[in-house]
Amino acid sequence: YLQCRFFESHKFPVMDKITRTPRDILEGIFAIQGVECDPSLLEDCVVKLVKLLRDRCGQIGNTGFEYDLFISYRVDADKIVAELLYHQLKAAGLNPFLDKMCLPAGEGWKSNFLKGLSKSKVFVALISVAGLAKARDLYIDHTWDNVLLELQMALDINQQRAIAGNPEFIVPVHIGLIEEGALRKFKG
Repeated sequence: YLQCRFFESHKFPVMDKITRTPRDILEGIFAIQGVECDPSLLEDCVVKLVKLLRDRCGQIGNTGFEYDLFISYRVDADKIVAELLYHQLKAAGLNPFLDKMCLPAGEGWKSNFLKGLSKSKVFVALISVAGLAKARDLYIDHTWDNVLLELQMALDINQQRAIAGNPEFIVPVHIGLIEEGALRKFKG
């Protein structure tokens, strides 16, 4: 199998704004096989993630990366799912990066969360209908959208890793919606 490893020879620039269109960024993310997630059964999502990580990268945990995975999410839409997922991944023996839990106090948050992204073995993008609403709004300026910035940087890292023959860096997690007690799967 192919080993997952960070490109020591290639330093990823820490960007401060997006340079691609939201449509281009989202098309890049949706082109990658993802994992379906029922927010009421996060344990199942953790099992799927751990299996996918093992299938793609072999060993997980203690692999030379500072973090096993980086959790990207839209705060106003997916904060609760992100936090619960973080704690369940920690309980499963992984070292995930979640901004709320891992950013050093008093330091530049943007450069530090992007450094966390570049020091992670895998990038987990939490994707939900509500989380994509801003990115799909054609009437707002997306230049400073942190979620799109994370996705754009992840796509750049993914491309560099692919050139070197490494497995996918990005794992989209499609979060369904619970309505009237029933799960409605994510439809992007």
